[in-house]
Amino acid sequence: MKANLDGADFSSAVLDGVRFIDVSMNSVRLRSATLPGVVFEPIRWSLTNPQDLWRSPDLGTLKYESSPHALLKLRTELRDAGLRRGERELTYVIEKAATAQAHPVERTFRWIAFDITSGYGRSPARPLLVLIVLIPIFAIVYLVPIRTQTRAAVSCVPPDPKPGHTR
Repeated sequence: MKANLDGADFSSAVLDGVRFIDVSMNSVRLRSATLPGVVFEPIRWSLTNPQDLWRSPDLGTLKYESSPHALLKLRTELRDAGLRRGERELTYVIEKAATAQAHPVERTFRWIAFDITSGYGRSPARPLLVLIVLIPIFAIVYLVPIRTQTRAAVSCVPPDPKPGHTR
């Protein structure tokens, strides 16, 4: 353990780029703290009040270097407190980092399927907006050939009989 920050009060502090790695942070207060780029990997930690963090505009910029366990625990605490926005922000951080470490094919798939569409759950309404935009576009794409063809039909042509066989 590098430092003992138990009981520390970081309320309204600007913690830009601070690295909380291998530190003890039990009963820490982070009310209204600014957290851009904070690396969050304490050994032991607990928040006095998880609601201190959920309003932070920088929650989605937290990072981890070797283990997401502290962020997973924080996400669980926010979920258990009913703070869905904070939970979604941390899910975004965790999944974005996992995507960056994935094989290039998987990385591309995850980026297209999850990051672009919903930001790993950060923007839950975005997939509906994508559908609202794409349905009229595809309707036009299918409507043009249907309207421009003069004679459209489906027909069944029987196969040629084999030589020597009669019908």
